[in-house]
Amino acid sequence: GCGARKTMSYSHLDDEERLGERASLTSSDLGSSANDSEYGFSEPEGERFCANLCPGTRAGRLVLAGGLFLIISLAVVLLIVGVMLAKDNERLDESNSSGSGSLHPGDPAAQWAAAITADALLAHLNSLLTIAMSNGGNRACGQPGYAASVEYVRQQLKENNYDPVIQNFTLDVWDAGSTPPRFNQTRPTALHFDLDSDFAIMTYSGPSAPTGNCGPVFRATGAGCTASNFVGMNAGDVAFVSRSPPSLPAAQRCSFEDKVNLAVAQGATGVVIYNDGEDGHTGLMAGTLGSPQHIPVFFVPYELGIELAGQGTDAEVCLYSDSKTDTQTTWNVCADTLTGDAAADLPRVVVGSHLDSVPAGPGINDNGSGSSNTLEMAIQLKKTGLYKDLVNQVRFCFWGAEELGLKGSRAYVSNLVDNDPEELKKIACNLNFDMEGSPNFMRQIMQGSLSPDDVRKGSSYIEKMFSDYCTEQSEPFVYKEFSGRSDYQSFVDAGIPAGGLESGAEEVKTVEERDMFGGIAHASADTCYHQSCDTVKNIDMDGLLSMAHGAATVTMRMALDKDLMSNLYDTPPSRKRTVQKRDQW
Repeated sequence: GCGARKTMSYSHLDDEERLGERASLTSSDLGSSANDSEYGFSEPEGERFCANLCPGTRAGRLVLAGGLFLIISLAVVLLIVGVMLAKDNERLDESNSSGSGSLHPGDPAAQWAAAITADALLAHLNSLLTIAMSNGGNRACGQPGYAASVEYVRQQLKENNYDPVIQNFTLDVWDAGSTPPRFNQTRPTALHFDLDSDFAIMTYSGPSAPTGNCGPVFRATGAGCTASNFVGMNAGDVAFVSRSPPSLPAAQRCSFEDKVNLAVAQGATGVVIYNDGEDGHTGLMAGTLGSPQHIPVFFVPYELGIELAGQGTDAEVCLYSDSKTDTQTTWNVCADTLTGDAAADLPRVVVGSHLDSVPAGPGINDNGSGSSNTLEMAIQLKKTGLYKDLVNQVRFCFWGAEELGLKGSRAYVSNLVDNDPEELKKIACNLNFDMEGSPNFMRQIMQGSLSPDDVRKGSSYIEKMFSDYCTEQSEPFVYKEFSGRSDYQSFVDAGIPAGGLESGAEEVKTVEERDMFGGIAHASADTCYHQSCDTVKNIDMDGLLSMAHGAATVTMRMALDKDLMSNLYDTPPSRKRTVQKRDQW
């Protein structure tokens, strides 16, 4: 590929330098000189040397003829090498000026993909890690690390001849408070639980009374998604509620916020959500409640949750938190391939990745990997010049506050729903890239064929675009359900088809998936998911590069598709739906 061609040309240049040195030395050695001592001979030795080899002797004439032949031969060799180098450098110049176009003539999708390199992706990842480590160890929305991430993306886009737009939106920014949360059992025996190993406070958890919110334990039945699951609960109880297990049909699952709202309606003084115990859903995690709450809400691992909840009202627990929520302005960043009249009537492919991390860590896989992919796609589309040939517009977006409940993408779509429905109609689809380099890597394609009815045709088409690409490349893949846990959901809720790639979060890799992708069976795709260890060391670079190439290829094919809207929709979209609220399960 491109790397091999560059290596070859560097080798030619080295050969040329070495040939030049040898030619210079040979010319000097064969030339005559008035002072034979230049060659290190004493005078008698010089006389004997001249007697045998000087031009006046037969031997000398033979040596001279041989020398001339050697000089001519070397000159011919140098001429041939020079011509070859000139042609090779010309090809390199063309490649450098237009990405890898000369390697893939007539195939813009392959040209764009080949221009995206592991080194470029790694450079973005390292920059985002440096930003996080310089700003409290995270890039969470509302924190300095997120503001610095926005500026990094904005500058990168500007340096590559984009005109990035910063979209402001208001956000309830949550802070865990100055005093660490506490979680204790007071009866039947006194127990103290450790923050970040036994329990975690959930984003948007409310504050407690100064001495904590204490109450008897009540265990909700089922997944805690209906009022009937809380029958028998008394005001002042602390509700223990299971996370919705993945095996439960989607219609029977609900968000963390839904569970808390149902408990609050029955008078809960606190809520403890425990993991559901299925594969990949046993340990501790940091989740979000979607919007500010007025009581403390903690998360515990499955075994601890079952143990505590099983005691019933004979047990009492206390939750302490001094968390607070403030309203702040934060940002999305978007940039278009074409603007003004040139893009006035073009369908738009919105390519998006969330830029924020959770407060617990730097978020390099989640989602520095997707952000780096989207950013390098944008950069190389300009550098290769391929943007000039697009039939449809491509808009690259970097969403804020995904980790707080898809807030940035919801603000983007809601603004169009409320204020610019004609612009909303131009959006053909959304391609979402979230967690692209998980260390226990799996290539997951969003399963559009199981998406909601009104977007199923378009989402199925996008699914097939990705599966066709993977089949062409002989790359194995599995399907990923539309769970509503990433920014594509904001578009789906507005009737816009969506799709994309993921490489796995907390779900456990099966033996079959191990055989497909390598790695470790019975282990999570990303053991550092939402943790401080989510650094550059947590990235599978080979996996990330393959995902970036797939993302670029499918995006280009859609950007060149003159029949894109008819391939995605049976009838032109009306887009009169309101954006639904759906937060992390």
